[in-house]
Amino acid sequence: MSKLILAIEDDQDIAELYEIILTEAGYQVQVMEFKPKDVQYIGQLQPDLVLSDWGIEQSTLNWNFINAMHHTPNTTHIPIVVCTALSLKIDKLGSA
Repeated sequence: MSKLILAIEDDQDIAELYEIILTEAGYQVQVMEFKPKDVQYIGQLQPDLVLSDWGIEQSTLNWNFINAMHHTPNTTHIPIVVCTALSLKIDKLGSA
């Protein structure tokens, strides 16, 4: 049985890219557009890995999500990889 990766990504093009690349690599992939406020769904899904988008406008939501994953008994063991283009936005702000 292949491992399940949950990708949380609001950019449709990036979500499709995750799906294509990870499926070709032999993983099952499920994509969610938004981080759930209640991580119980992720606890029921039990993915082997969570890929999570990190937008500058949602930093509080992102920290709350990671904190909830860490403090919920059936999700605390699930690794989270944070993906962001934040450095690109900071570079643009610095050159303005």
